[in-house]
Amino acid sequence: MLWLAATPALDAQTTFDFTSNASNSGSTTVTQLVSGSTISLTTSGGGNGSVLMTDAAAYYLVPVSNFSGNIFTMDLSDTGHPTTKLTITVAGGKSFDLEGLTIFDPVGTPPTGIRLTTSKGFVDTAFSSGANSANVLSFIGESNLQGVTSVEITRQDNGSFYFALDNIGLNNITSPPASPGAPTGVSAIAGSGLASVTFTARLLTAAQPLPRIARRPRRVERPELAAAQRHVRFSCPD
Repeated sequence: MLWLAATPALDAQTTFDFTSNASNSGSTTVTQLVSGSTISLTTSGGGNGSVLMTDAAAYYLVPVSNFSGNIFTMDLSDTGHPTTKLTITVAGGKSFDLEGLTIFDPVGTPPTGIRLTTSKGFVDTAFSSGANSANVLSFIGESNLQGVTSVEITRQDNGSFYFALDNIGLNNITSPPASPGAPTGVSAIAGSGLASVTFTARLLTAAQPLPRIARRPRRVERPELAAAQRHVRFSCPD
């Protein structure tokens, strides 16, 4: 039996900068569509704090180096819902390599230790945000962040945080392979009590019934007739 699967689509490096095609500001999940892929950043943990897309200089009242235009940030006024985990995913179950991001910790005491966890393991790193300075982090070559479908960001001490992010770089964004469908063509050749069946498979979007196999009529012997035929006598006239 042969199953045929589609070849996964592979995208080149994509940078998510929240400048356009971003939505859901003020909720617990912000999304942005870039080059056919939609990234989602979702808060969870202690209280699912709300997140914003806003201009960095306007939000922090002063320019922040390494930030430009709109950024993703956690709402500093939402003190009743502390966030302890931020999850990055791409819609459609796509896998990706996380190659870098720009991050700012406006309230923590430097250095800020963070852990990035995936299905393959984790990566620990630390950064020191100045009063008005975001940090550019590179993860190129980190195997635990390659070919994954989600990345969870937490503090190494498991505390809450109000991080801001920009310029999230994802590479090798890959659609999952399509699930193979059931065979749709069946042929049978019968003879001498043996049958040869050939399956022709293709990808299906929904389950389809298999066609019925036409069978040759089978000859049925009647024992009583056969016995009578064996006992028939023929006589010839004198």
